[in-house]
Amino acid sequence: VHDLTQEIANHEIFFRCFGHASTMTGEIADMLKKAGCIETGVGMETGSQRILDAVQKKTTVEQNRQYVLTCNARGIRVKAFFILGLPGENAESIAETERFLNFLMEQKITAYDGKTIRNDFDMTIFFPYSGTEIRRRMDAGDAGVDLMLTQNPDLKKGFYKGVQGSSEIVVQTREMSAEALSATQKRLL
Repeated sequence: VHDLTQEIANHEIFFRCFGHASTMTGEIADMLKKAGCIETGVGMETGSQRILDAVQKKTTVEQNRQYVLTCNARGIRVKAFFILGLPGENAESIAETERFLNFLMEQKITAYDGKTIRNDFDMTIFFPYSGTEIRRRMDAGDAGVDLMLTQNPDLKKGFYKGVQGSSEIVVQTREMSAEALSATQKRLL
């Protein structure tokens, strides 16, 4: 990051990059800001530690929170990416995600142009692509994966924003139907 940000700084540009909650530090955020970074994208997936652990994300909700605070303290906007419908999704995990979204969106920063702005997020619904660990476990009938197919994902394209922003939803959990996941996504967005 040090070498790259030094090179980027030579070009006097504004840029956006992607980061990871387990590696973002104040030092890295300072280097990014000095080089012209105005926004970082980061896959946070959920506001539920239980879900993060279930999908082996290897991050914590607290690390995600610190990522936001670290970047925002330096005037770098955060765009977080979330996924609904991960194994075990239920009303409690949705509420935890909603609380995290409220925290994320309450933060205000002064942007490079002097305007006060908020962070941003996007949200998709999990799509079990062939070859992924979760799909492999689903296909093997692993009872520990609280995720069921509502239709054959191999007959779909797997887009998360298609016609009018709609998602191809092919999963449900024991407590959340595909329709409930869709309604929740629309409400939170």
